[in-house]
Amino acid sequence: MNLNDLISEYRMQTEICAAIDYSDMVTVKRNNRAVSRMYSIVEQIGRDHGEDGMRAFAVLLEERTNRTDLWAATHLLERLKPSPEIEREALVIIEAEAAKKGADGMGYQVWLKNWKSKRDQT
Repeated sequence: MNLNDLISEYRMQTEICAAIDYSDMVTVKRNNRAVSRMYSIVEQIGRDHGEDGMRAFAVLLEERTNRTDLWAATHLLERLKPSPEIEREALVIIEAEAAKKGADGMGYQVWLKNWKSKRDQT
C-alpha cells in the first residue's frame, strides 16, 4: 500500500474512534479494531517508508479533527523513533492533553510517565 493510502486509512480509523459510545459494545469493538489497525499502519509506515514516511505521517500532528493529532502523537512515540523535532511536537500535544482535568488528562499523565520511563531505559 502506498504512503498516501496508509495515511488516508489512518484518518478513517480516527473517525471510527471518534464515534465511540462506551455504552454500545458494537462501537467499542469497532473502536478497538480501529486502534489495532492504526498501530499496524504506523508500523508499516516505519518499516516500508522509513524516515520520509514518518515525516509525511507527522503532518497528522496538525490535524485536530477526530483527535487525529493526539492519536498520531501517541502512535509516533510508541511505535517509531521520530526525529527530535517530531518528538517535541508530539510531546506538546500529549502534554496539553495531560494538563486537562478529568479522566483523559489523568490517563495521559500516566501515559507520559510510562513513556518517559521506557525511553530513559533505552
